[in-house]
Amino acid sequence: MHLSLNQVEHTARKAARGAGLLWGLAEDAGRAVRWLEAVDLPGASQLVSLLQKVDHSQLGPLKIIQQNGRWKAQSGKASPLIVGPSIADCANAGSLGAAGNQEIYDDRILAIENIAFPLLIAGFAGAATTQCERWIRLTWDQVKLYCCPDGLGFSGNRKELDAEFTGKLEVQLLQPDEVVMHVFWPLSHDSCSLLKADWEALESYAQLTYVKSSAASRMAGAGAGLNDND
Repeated sequence: MHLSLNQVEHTARKAARGAGLLWGLAEDAGRAVRWLEAVDLPGASQLVSLLQKVDHSQLGPLKIIQQNGRWKAQSGKASPLIVGPSIADCANAGSLGAAGNQEIYDDRILAIENIAFPLLIAGFAGAATTQCERWIRLTWDQVKLYCCPDGLGFSGNRKELDAEFTGKLEVQLLQPDEVVMHVFWPLSHDSCSLLKADWEALESYAQLTYVKSSAASRMAGAGAGLNDND
């Protein structure tokens, strides 16, 4: 399916909200998915798989705690939809210690343990680079991604971009002249292609945000109301 990036961002945002995220986090998720799709990477597909495999209706276990210079979820797997906005905040502040860990500054590496679908983090990081002067490097297993305002640099094993889980993701702020990459995917500003199944899944989650019609909702002003005045 050929869709505009605006459509994808809007529906991804509503899907994240339908899965249980607060609107602020859902808006960040929509922007992250849009950014990945703009560099021709499967942001929408990754979001669908994440929502299907990680429960976001109870946010308590997904909250991030900091131990010994590392971030991890309160319990279970960390969600990129929770971690990503914090990384963006750190990058915009110019320090990986900005979220409260005063042991990690500037060029030192922030490690995140046990995170699901790490590629989604690149969407948050990429969107954040439009407001900071440095690039963001993400490393897991045999993957290195370099996020910048113009697109995404890559080196490593292409298949591992689709990883559903990694035991450790490392984040580092870099100057552009420190970057070494094998491939660069430029940022598009127009449209993208999604699998029909992924689009339908996003729409299904998005529909959970709609208020079901009832007599009470119509009395409160939803829809056409109880009286037909035509």
